Amino acid sequence: MKTWTRRSLAFGGFVVGSAIGLGAAKFTCGFISLTQSDNPTVVLLANLYPASDVVKLFGRTYLDQTGETAADSLRRIECHERIQRALSSRCPKVIFSALDHVSRADFHAGRTFCIDQWVMSQTELDVAAVCTLA
Repeated sequence: MKTWTRRSLAFGGFVVGSAIGLGAAKFTCGFISLTQSDNPTVVLLANLYPASDVVKLFGRTYLDQTGETAADSLRRIECHERIQRALSSRCPKVIFSALDHVSRADFHAGRTFCIDQWVMSQTELDVAAVCTLA
């Protein structure tokens, strides 16, 4: 009969815990699968917002108010390193976390716009503008 040592129990617990953790992370993260499109960033951001009609309305209003194009908003999003790392993970939770962090930084820096009596950050509105491309 084999004797179990603390080392073998710890190693076994580590292996089992890691396998469970990896499985849970894949289950809770719900990776977004890309469909065919010209720009994967547009597809990823459009897939994050199920109420896309409302998001697109905010995006169009923002573009009309600023006189910019959706391509300008897309460039701003693609230039932000934290958002690009999150988008490359294709995990909605990671993407939402990065967008939240950048939006908070926008509020602290005063990069906000008032759209239909809603005060929103430039990043939030850039995402809405990019969703108008989908």
